[in-house]
Amino acid sequence: MWRIESIENHTIPKGQTWVSDGRPINARRGPTGNSYTLWCSNYGYLTINDIGKQNGGPQDWALDIEGKTYWYDGEGALNFTFRSDRTFSVIGNENQIDGLMIPSPAVSNKSLALFKEMMEQKLIPYQKVPDDPGKTSQELKELGNKFFPTTGCSFELAMAIYDWTTACFFRIDLFTDFVYSKLEGLPIDQDSIANLIWSANWLPYTAHNQYFMMSLMMKPADSLESVQVQLEEQASKLIEYNHAEKEIISQAVMNLPRILVAEKPILYHGGPDISMITKDQFCAQFQELPANTGPVDTKLQIDFEEALETILRPGNIITKKGFWVFTDSMQGAIHSSNRIIVKVLPPQNSEYWPAAAEITPLSDNPEKTEYLFVPGASFKIYSHDWIEKEEGKEEGEKLFLLTLILQDKPI
Repeated sequence: MWRIESIENHTIPKGQTWVSDGRPINARRGPTGNSYTLWCSNYGYLTINDIGKQNGGPQDWALDIEGKTYWYDGEGALNFTFRSDRTFSVIGNENQIDGLMIPSPAVSNKSLALFKEMMEQKLIPYQKVPDDPGKTSQELKELGNKFFPTTGCSFELAMAIYDWTTACFFRIDLFTDFVYSKLEGLPIDQDSIANLIWSANWLPYTAHNQYFMMSLMMKPADSLESVQVQLEEQASKLIEYNHAEKEIISQAVMNLPRILVAEKPILYHGGPDISMITKDQFCAQFQELPANTGPVDTKLQIDFEEALETILRPGNIITKKGFWVFTDSMQGAIHSSNRIIVKVLPPQNSEYWPAAAEITPLSDNPEKTEYLFVPGASFKIYSHDWIEKEEGKEEGEKLFLLTLILQDKPI
C-alpha cells in the first residue's frame, strides 16, 4: 500500500487537488493493477499506476509515475512538488523523480457550443436506451467531476464518451468513416451512408424507429428515397456536429488514466461495429483507402481480396479515421463480432497503450469492458488469416483475423 503524504505548492488554493478515485488525497491506496489520476487545478494532471511487487529492483514494490518507477518497501509515502511550468517532483522512500504534468483537456469554445446545442435539440444523449435506463445527467456530472475535475467542461467530456457508447456511435462512425479524407472540405459518401441507415437491422435500431432516426436528425423512413432526401437536408449540420463531438470525445479519452501494457498485453476488437458494413466497405475506416481521394461519386470501398493484397498487406501501416473500440479477451470480441476479429499488440518496449483509454466507467453498459482508441491512431499490419468461429468444429464459420501492432506516434 502507499499514500500521498504531502503536496507542496503555495499557489494552489486549498482543495484544488483531486485523485480520480474520489477519496481524500492522503488515503492509503492499492492494490496492484489500479491506475490513479492526480489532478491539480490550473496545472494539469499525472498518472500513478500501481505495478506491485517487482523482482530485481532496489526495493520490493513499485509505482509507475508518468513512465518513471518509484520504489518502496513497507508503505510508500510520496511527497509531491508542483510548479507553474507544469513540472513536478516526487520524493520519498529514497526516490527522487522529476517529470512534466499533462495539461488539462482543451476543448474549443466552438465545439463546446455545438455540443451543448446538440443536447438542447435532444440529438444527444440517445433518448431511449433499450432495456436499460442508461446514465442520468446527474450521474454523468459526478463522473465528469471524478475524471475531469479541473477542465471547466467535465460534464460535457463525460457525456460525450457516454454518448458514443450508446447507439449514437452509429452516427459518429458513419460521418467519420465515410468521408473523403483526402479531399478539401472532407465531403461525405452520401450514397453509402444513406444505404447503411436504410439497411440498419440491429433491433430496435432501424430506419423505422423514432429514437434511432432522431439520433440522426431524421424522422422514421419507409423507403431508401426518404432517407436520401432527409440526409441531403441534414448532412451539412450533421457533419459540423460530428466534428465537434469527435473533438470532445478525443480530448476526454486522452485525459483518462492510461492502460498499462503489463495489465492488458493484447486487446481485441469484434467488428465491424456497424453490422451492415460489407467486407468491401471494411477499409472505408482507414486513411489509406485509395477512394479517399475521390471524386465524390466514388464508393468508399475496395474489393476485400484486393485489400488483402494492398492496404491490408503485412508490413503496411493503416491509420484510423475515427474511433476504434476494443475489449480485453478474444471470447468477448468473438461474441460481438460480425465476421471480423482484430487483435492488436502494443508498441515494442512501451509501458502504456498510446492513444487509448478504458471507457467502461462512463459506458451505458458498465458490464462490458471497453477500450477506445482515438482518431489518428496508426497500426502496422502484422498478419491476417481465416480462423474457425468455434474451435473443434470441422465446418465452423470462418472469421477473418487481422493482427496489428499499434504505432507509438503523436496523435
